Amino acid sequence: MLKEGELFVNFAAARPKTKDDAKIETHNNFIDIQIPLTSTELMGYMPRTDLAEAEYNAEKDVTFYPGHATDYLTVKPGMFAIFFPEDAHAPGVTEVELKKVIVKVRVK
Repeated sequence: MLKEGELFVNFAAARPKTKDDAKIETHNNFIDIQIPLTSTELMGYMPRTDLAEAEYNAEKDVTFYPGHATDYLTVKPGMFAIFFPEDAHAPGVTEVELKKVIVKVRVK
C-alpha cells in the first residue's frame, strides 16, 4: 500500500527541444516513469556512474549534469520509459510540442 508522498503523477507539455537543449538529470529518491501521449519523444540515457559529480538539489530531488547523453531511446505514444536513480536521462527531445505524463515513485 502506498503512503502519502510515495507516488506523484505530473501532466506536462514539453516544447520542442534538441539534444543540445536536453539536460542530463538524475534523481536520488524517485523512479521516473515517462509516458509521451501525443507524439514521439527521444530520451537520452547513460549510466549515472559515467558522470562526474555535480550539485544535488535535495528540495527538487534532481542533479543536472553538463554535456549530452551517450544513447537515445525513441519512445512513442503507447510506450513508456523507466529511469531508476542509477539511470541518467535527458528527456523531452522532440520536434513538436508534446503532452506527456511523468510518474514519480519513491524508492527511499
